[in-house]
Amino acid sequence: MQRGEGLGLAPAFFHGHDWPYLYPYSLPIYDEKIISVCHESVLNKVRPNWPKDYIGLRVGNVAGFDGWGGDAFYDLVQQGKITYEEAKGSVESIIKLGLGRVQCIMMEENAFDQEYAKLLMTGEYDQEKFHALRKGAFVGMDPVYVGYSKKAIVSGDYPFHMEFRQAFDTEIYKMTKSGEIRQIMLRSLD
Repeated sequence: MQRGEGLGLAPAFFHGHDWPYLYPYSLPIYDEKIISVCHESVLNKVRPNWPKDYIGLRVGNVAGFDGWGGDAFYDLVQQGKITYEEAKGSVESIIKLGLGRVQCIMMEENAFDQEYAKLLMTGEYDQEKFHALRKGAFVGMDPVYVGYSKKAIVSGDYPFHMEFRQAFDTEIYKMTKSGEIRQIMLRSLD
């Protein structure tokens, strides 16, 4: 995208603040709901306020998803009030949580539901040895888009880009309004 060798990148989170070459963006394709998931014992104390109620805890996240948590969370990490660790992927993050290496993780809710269910079904998440888990506070929403290469658009190599973008956004709008995208996402969890 930076070199203009492709027109669009999907799925993309908004990176207008740190990837100036990826702009404009489509309408949001889907809104990811980011939540905290913690050891059940950690949530014996009510912790509805993210991130203030998570001070003093070790919180994990999937590497590369450093936009999750928000500025206030990362300020608390910088101040040493929350310990932050990353894992290579969603499954690794859940296992790390189950083993007690972190007390909570941030994860997209549907992804957590799907991955955790698979781990339980296969027995990889041994409920006798691992911590019981519970969903905690709402962390934030992260819309997913198609991000377009500014350089590719300016180059003129994609003369159809306006028609494509308009047609794509129109279909996404219709699918969102009718609930079709939500239905697709729910089916993908089956």
